[in-house]
Amino acid sequence: METIANVLKTVAKVFYEQTEITQDVYADLLQVSYTDKVEDEADEMTVTLKDETGKWAGSWSPERGASVRMVIATESRGALETGKMMIDSLRTSGSPRVFEFSAVSIPLDNTIRRTPKNRSFETATLQTIASQIASESNLEFFWDCEDDPKYDRTEQKSESDLAFLQRLCKDAGLSVKVSAEKLVIFDQKSYENKTPVKTFILGESPILSWSFQSQQSQRYRSCTITWRNIKAKTRTSAVANNNQSATADLYKGDNPKKGTQSTKTEDNEYTYVDESVEESGQCYILKKRATSSAEAERMAKAKLRELNLRQTTGSLSVIGDPLLCAGSVIKLLGFGAFDGNFIIESANHSISNSGYTTSVDLRRVNEKY
Repeated sequence: METIANVLKTVAKVFYEQTEITQDVYADLLQVSYTDKVEDEADEMTVTLKDETGKWAGSWSPERGASVRMVIATESRGALETGKMMIDSLRTSGSPRVFEFSAVSIPLDNTIRRTPKNRSFETATLQTIASQIASESNLEFFWDCEDDPKYDRTEQKSESDLAFLQRLCKDAGLSVKVSAEKLVIFDQKSYENKTPVKTFILGESPILSWSFQSQQSQRYRSCTITWRNIKAKTRTSAVANNNQSATADLYKGDNPKKGTQSTKTEDNEYTYVDESVEESGQCYILKKRATSSAEAERMAKAKLRELNLRQTTGSLSVIGDPLLCAGSVIKLLGFGAFDGNFIIESANHSISNSGYTTSVDLRRVNEKY
């Protein structure tokens, strides 16, 4: 079995405003950690240093807003690079004197997360909207989705660009992540179907600690949403399950005859059902209105997936491994009912005098929808 001694030759190379400061940092290093998160939240980096003379809190103190990045290089397991991050906070304490600085991946001064806007987009796709926002924010845009939701009209109401994108992506069942240099939109469902980057076998793999839990009481069997089609003449409902998708018909009724009740466009219902959940499972009513049957199907399925997403979760701490990144899938064996594929929601890489360790938060993949 592999031990920490086998991977002690790990170096965290630190760069401050394009200048490598690894030697200066290592002379006083207590701990360096990097947390990679799969979506929405910013990645974080923290460097903790001895400060016996007060130099780090004084003349050597980094500036808030300055850029920093780190490369974790191992002798036999490859490397992990954080990408550009922005120093967000400084902290000093004692005794003994200790100095700490933290950095985040989201740009601190970029309007994408700070400036509320009011505007509308017509006859546009999500990819087109996201690409425009990335361009306005001087960010490189990366799209990793098969489906591209279309909108006749969608409005941004007193929301920052990031909050607006997060809302659209959540409704579409997609994920968004922003760094100091990139805007990424991806489909977690496709990531969950990828081949595991690593297999961990209890009793054989270099596992330091582990914990798993599963809950059944909050499982949802179905999600219902209303939708409105301007050509609809009557109210109907449609039901789909995760084996076969169904959408409400588009109504092409004849024009109303003279003397009949006037025909108004009415709300229709769409229900998506997860047949793997027992019939006693809860039913969720999504209090939003879709503008088409296709959008209703997409939103209902995405909401039901969100509700049932974290039924089985866990955490794992192992000897440091740069391959373990947020969004990657690992396979677990020897854990009984908790065997199977899990996606990494967050990964913390920590280097200290005790060595290099990686701790991950996990959830079981949803292979159905």
